[in-house]
Amino acid sequence: KNVVSRWEPYISLNPQFVTKRTEKLLQPPETTSLKVDRNGVLYMTGTAPQQWIDRAKRLALNLPGVSQLQTEHLTTIELQELLKTKTELEREILLFANDRPQLLPNQQQKLEKIVAAIQKLTKMAPIVQKNVRVEIKGHADSDGSTEHNMYLSKARAKRISLVLVSRGIRSSDLTIIGVGTQEPWQQDVSQNNLEMNRRVSFKVFLTDAS
Repeated sequence: KNVVSRWEPYISLNPQFVTKRTEKLLQPPETTSLKVDRNGVLYMTGTAPQQWIDRAKRLALNLPGVSQLQTEHLTTIELQELLKTKTELEREILLFANDRPQLLPNQQQKLEKIVAAIQKLTKMAPIVQKNVRVEIKGHADSDGSTEHNMYLSKARAKRISLVLVSRGIRSSDLTIIGVGTQEPWQQDVSQNNLEMNRRVSFKVFLTDAS
């Protein structure tokens, strides 16, 4: 009798081999680790550009031996940078002249830094499917009436918002509030603290884009 043999390609489903094939196809950046377990779950951990993550998600489930993705511990580089910029901005304050809504002359360089940070936030947020809103909060020292200080603090916030809008930031991405003397830098009324209370501060809100 003649023996007829038929050879077919064999694709191993051993997790170690599946992981190697997955790495070869997806080519993760050095900051990203891939591992497939015996149940076919592909774990992606570390950081990576959003573009690579989107591509990897599209391709991974078509790979033999991969049945599920786990990306809980995978962060986009863009989101990491977005959160860093958010934290840095929220540490910044701008100081104002006594009883006026004008910045002190030595605050101009800091203002430019803040403008650049907010421009960066509004540019990066859509990349990671986020909406961004920046709250500009005006403050005042304890001199003067409550009504006057409330008006002054809001005028300071408004002044900064006008600068931001003039530099291309959408007004819909900004919120303006004045809190008067309600949130002092420090409770005591030393000269230094009075000066620090004549300020504008910032709070960044990030929400998932619908």
